[in-house]
Amino acid sequence: MPLAPLLDESLFGSAGGYISGRYCGVGAVSDNGTSCCFPYSIQEWVYPENWKQQFRVPNYLIILSVTLCLFLLLSFTMLPKEKTHQHYLSVGLLISALLIFLSFAIPVGSIPELCHDAITPNDMHSSLSCAWAGSLVTLGGLASVLWVLLRSLWLHIRIFWDRDPGKKFKWASIVVGTILPLVFLIALLSATGFSYRMGQTCLPNHENAIVTFWVWLVIFAIAAFLLQVSTIAYCVYVYLRTLKRERPENSFNSSQRGQRVRLENWKNVKKLFLLQWRNILVNVFVIIGSISFIVVFWT
Repeated sequence: MPLAPLLDESLFGSAGGYISGRYCGVGAVSDNGTSCCFPYSIQEWVYPENWKQQFRVPNYLIILSVTLCLFLLLSFTMLPKEKTHQHYLSVGLLISALLIFLSFAIPVGSIPELCHDAITPNDMHSSLSCAWAGSLVTLGGLASVLWVLLRSLWLHIRIFWDRDPGKKFKWASIVVGTILPLVFLIALLSATGFSYRMGQTCLPNHENAIVTFWVWLVIFAIAAFLLQVSTIAYCVYVYLRTLKRERPENSFNSSQRGQRVRLENWKNVKKLFLLQWRNILVNVFVIIGSISFIVVFWT
């Protein structure tokens, strides 16, 4: 017989809930190979007794985030574009963030049942709340990182190549930022699924999660980071170049023309950089958040 608080796995069914989410092992104190399992959830044996109450605090704070996102979307709709500085890249990122916030807000209203039985967590097949929350957090997470990558690419083209991305880039971004996350979500639902892994929000299971979710999150985040770094490095390079001593006024006309061109380039870069510093800051925060999300929830 397993020792308390361990439970005998043979006393529970092999269907329903996320079976692989059980914390079981062959009991060392038994000679008959009894599989002993920790009662679900394992967090109750790892964290303090009030961990559930503490974990619900962010869920309630998320309500404020949802409200602010809806307010911003409403302002984009009702107010003139000149007043809100509305941009399709900003709207895409805002909607992605709203999806993430909604995934954490669902448990506030529904108070989902985390356990299928004493040792098995519920999954997307046994809990509708899990299916919705997992889909929203996955869709929003992938979409947010992808929109950050598109914002970094837009800024890189604007500053490094000194070109206006134009309407082709706009519609291509909208298609990629909308369709690609849906494709990954379908793949994740088919090959991986969701279950209650931590707290009251469902997350991707371990099976095939690297291929269907985590690796793409890392790739998009790193690509956005590299584009952002290269753009900032170019701004620094142009700035340092303008600090160099210019030749005297009696120098050749070609040198004077070159000076004017460099100064004009720096003015354009400086103007764009000052207009986009908030976007750059948002990109950096989203990239850091994505890496933290990977480290905490996948491990």
